[in-house]
Amino acid sequence: MPLGKIWNGRAYGTNAGNVFLKLDGEDDALTGTLRFNDLEVGIVVYSVAGSFAANNLMLEGNTETQIDGVEFGSLSFTGALRENGDLYGEWKTDIGSAGTFSLFPHDVSESDNERLTDQLHTARHLLGAIEINRAQIIELAQKMQTEFSNGSVVITVTADTEQSYYLNNFEISTPESIKRKALK
Repeated sequence: MPLGKIWNGRAYGTNAGNVFLKLDGEDDALTGTLRFNDLEVGIVVYSVAGSFAANNLMLEGNTETQIDGVEFGSLSFTGALRENGDLYGEWKTDIGSAGTFSLFPHDVSESDNERLTDQLHTARHLLGAIEINRAQIIELAQKMQTEFSNGSVVITVTADTEQSYYLNNFEISTPESIKRKALK
């Protein structure tokens, strides 16, 4: 399977910040642009070239950004495509800066939505004392799920600990299994 062309994520190490990587070409002859929003100096743009083979990405690049008094150096960027679809690896420059990165695909087709990283949106509302049973929770969650074309409703159960379940997992769990997990 060819490597995706649009990636977003973070870089860590001597320099840290957000990363946007856009690639063009075939896996054995990739070119592209890496934009690094360095927390100290702002956005640094690199022209990169490299290859992707055996689930490993190797890129080399030079900066297009010029900032008086700041040296960036040539970039070396190597990572591996992991089972969950993200890229994780190391970066370094020829002036001694280095670190790690984690990137996530952002050019996934609608049919591949399951490869996207889950985003959890939460809201809490203080309702006061209410009485609701398991069947009513499931019924309410199923009605909420119809409002979401993508994504899943998450149910959080508070017992001795707080446990969160996607609706489909909550429906098949039993109150006993939830209680056992809370006691572990």
